[in-house]
Amino acid sequence: MEITVKDRQTLLDIAIIALGSAAGVFAFVRRNGISLTDKLTDGQVLEYDAADIIAPTIRGTYDVRGLSPATDMDLLEYRYLLTQTGTKWPNKPPRPAHAPEAPAAKLPIDPLEEALADVIAGRPPKENTEIHLTRIFQNPFDDTFA
Repeated sequence: MEITVKDRQTLLDIAIIALGSAAGVFAFVRRNGISLTDKLTDGQVLEYDAADIIAPTIRGTYDVRGLSPATDMDLLEYRYLLTQTGTKWPNKPPRPAHAPEAPAAKLPIDPLEEALADVIAGRPPKENTEIHLTRIFQNPFDDTFA
């Protein structure tokens, strides 16, 4: 079986459409001799087998509803989408002409992912007054068996 890549589709998009799961990227990588990080091109044809389908109901839903996600976008497109949805991008003061070039802007980081990365790296957690934690478990029994 084959699927043709559309403009701005990633391997993850294709795996969900054709195989019903993001885990399907590995089947596409093996069958098509491509890398997980390869950028797909509009019109590129990828092969897969019926045995590669992981979640037929999800695959069927995408097919019946005509869903065809295309999530590959650059920073400029991301900023445009943010403004169209009313989300504000942080303003930066203009850079003086004699100042060195600033590094490329990065996408906002999810605080949870940042905190997990700190824990994994053994760094102490950063204090964030905007995030409030709620204690779920109230006694030692719950703490032990949670």
